[in-house]
Amino acid sequence: MQSGIVPLSSADTPEAYAAVMRASRQLRTLGRRVIALCPADERVVVAPFAVQLALVLSEVAESTVTVAHFDASARLFPDLTSEGQEVAGLRSAQLTETVTILEPDAEPGPRVLADIESFLLQARRQSGYVLVDTSDLRRTGNHVRAYFASDAVLVLARAHRTRERELLNRYREVPTELNLGVLLLG
Repeated sequence: MQSGIVPLSSADTPEAYAAVMRASRQLRTLGRRVIALCPADERVVVAPFAVQLALVLSEVAESTVTVAHFDASARLFPDLTSEGQEVAGLRSAQLTETVTILEPDAEPGPRVLADIESFLLQARRQSGYVLVDTSDLRRTGNHVRAYFASDAVLVLARAHRTRERELLNRYREVPTELNLGVLLLG
């Protein structure tokens, strides 16, 4: 794998692997294809989890998975080579044969943020599953639009660290019909 990321394994990290495997199976069973990943607070780091989920989900669902990451200041894999494809102003880089990373070369411009619905529709057409890291979208106020353009929203919280008030605030933002619940990390 060109990124240097170490995929979770049942031998090395059995609990983390089991949690990601359960989430992947649930997503496959529910048939939800575009999933917004919502941090319960600003200290929850979504991107590494999104990549691990994508790696496992691509195997479980035997499908392609795209991870959409909108924070240009925190590139997931700066050494990945771009495939030369631009999707709504985002660069596309192949992590594995079945996992693609979409992230901006620079701060997402107004076109990307204003057209988040079209971007997700296009990503849905190109990939079996799309995992949307909504962390940076919160800063611009586009996270709720991303929720409504998704099939489901999964709230991510830090075990023993995220406060109940923060969790309830995020939970209230998520439309009931899209809410998959909370996944505790760590």
